[in-house]
Amino acid sequence: MSDHKQPIGLRSYWSKRERDTLFWYDKHKPDGHLLHHHLSPLLDELDRRGFDVTTARFQIRRKEAP
Repeated sequence: MSDHKQPIGLRSYWSKRERDTLFWYDKHKPDGHLLHHHLSPLLDELDRRGFDVTTARFQIRRKEAP
């Protein structure tokens, strides 16, 4: 399957330009809010504990329809 036909989902990664974590979601806005709601506090806590959150990445695709 080529990349442009793969189901789109959710992503989070560090942006050097924005100097912040970006959250990307497809057309389902509630899913993006869910990712941001749970991942932001986790990244904040990991940063406080000395982890380099600029290396954190998260990506998940939607399941293909049967």
